[in-house]
Amino acid sequence: MKLLLSAYACEPWSGSEPGSGFHALMVAASAHEVWVLTRGNNIPSLDEFFGNHPYRERVHLIGVDRSDFLLRLKKKLGIVGMHLYYDMWQREAGRRAIELDRSVGFDLVHHATFANYWTRVGAASIDKPLVWGPVGGAVNTPFRMLGQLGLSGLIIDMTRAAVRALVRVLVRLPHASVTLVQNRETARRVRREGEIHVLPNALSVAVEPDQAGSRRREVLMAARLIPWKGFLLGLEAFSRVRSEGVRMTVVGEGPDRTRLERRIRELGLENRVQLAGALSRDQLVERMSSAALFLHPAFREEAGWVVAESLNVGTPVVALDRGGPPVLIGLWPESGSAVVPTSSPKRTARALARAMDALLSDPPPVSERRVPSTVSYDAALLGAYRSAAEGIAQ
Repeated sequence: MKLLLSAYACEPWSGSEPGSGFHALMVAASAHEVWVLTRGNNIPSLDEFFGNHPYRERVHLIGVDRSDFLLRLKKKLGIVGMHLYYDMWQREAGRRAIELDRSVGFDLVHHATFANYWTRVGAASIDKPLVWGPVGGAVNTPFRMLGQLGLSGLIIDMTRAAVRALVRVLVRLPHASVTLVQNRETARRVRREGEIHVLPNALSVAVEPDQAGSRRREVLMAARLIPWKGFLLGLEAFSRVRSEGVRMTVVGEGPDRTRLERRIRELGLENRVQLAGALSRDQLVERMSSAALFLHPAFREEAGWVVAESLNVGTPVVALDRGGPPVLIGLWPESGSAVVPTSSPKRTARALARAMDALLSDPPPVSERRVPSTVSYDAALLGAYRSAAEGIAQ
């Protein structure tokens, strides 16, 4: 088939959304000829990757960008500027899609990144079967956890909610043949015609363990240090852990570091918690491979790439019942991981501590090879392509 892939974020050697867009490209190109609409600044690294790659002849890269003025405005206005620029980028991507379809004649369209259920899909401008997603955007910080965000975090969450409400009014959602969703919260929001399947994009992660020997008595947290990742709740939970000789390492940098440092002092955890700063992905995987467990107390995680990486290397995860992490944990049923219900901060911290103590009392052996999930992301995505195409043909 001739496939048009819309991937605003698409970079090789990356994680998160850019890695998801790139993985979708590789899966699509494994079976089809692909035209890729992506940001212009992604083209050099993609060109480098595909220089001598077997897929080179069936991957066509099309850079799409708006004016320098809009790029500067995007940077100045923060989250509002990013969504404004993204919406205008999608408008331009829609125009380019129409032009390309006239000359190419696509069989199928896949909008991969960014994919929020409330944002514009420019490539849906052409009347071809559409695979949409994996789509997220429906997971919110629980009301009882808003106090954990601090003033700046609360403002960001309120701005996000306001932008989402405005865009939903202004943007017409696409009619997709197949919709892939990151989590069950989003599945409830996109109930419409066509097939809907829960498939977190983090399921595309494939990393190998990078450690041997026994597990360290270490609880690991890793993400950008921002309020909604729940690091303060994680520290509170760790302060209640009863298992002896356990340390916590926090990997990442971000604006919430000062609040974390202050809370560590307030809880008297200076000798038990290390803020390790940013690590490379390889360094993080090495650390993750032999940690006793990975703690992920995020309030509104759509997918959870670090969760999938931890499960890949055989390290159990303790996470809240929010968004993508519980879906991922369900796809590694033998991991020994735990999903904790979210209630008040203190009750949730106690529940997280109990889950950590249970795992620390009997940690699994270090895995010598990657642990696969029960669902293949690649097979599911190719199956979605087939289903969308066959639905139109019938």
